[in-house]
Amino acid sequence: HWSSTTTTTTTDRHDFDFLTRNHSNEMIQQSTHRQIPRTSMHHEFNSLRGSMSSSTSSIQNNMERLTELKEDIKQIERKQENSLELKRQLKDMEIKKNN
Repeated sequence: HWSSTTTTTTTDRHDFDFLTRNHSNEMIQQSTHRQIPRTSMHHEFNSLRGSMSSSTSSIQNNMERLTELKEDIKQIERKQENSLELKRQLKDMEIKKNN
């Protein structure tokens, strides 16, 4: 009874090794057939580099535009403060005039 279990285990292990080896060989064959040509990889790399360069340039342009917009906002805020100050002065002058 004990020897039959051992035999089965050995057979199973042999089958497993055989299947694993076959599967590995199939995977190796598939990967070699699917290999991307060097020129294609080179093209992909250059395309990616160009895309990154374009993105970087776009980000820099957006950052510059953002800085310009911040300056515009500061100018608008200063003008608003000046306008409020002028309104206050005008109101004071009207009060003095009416007294």
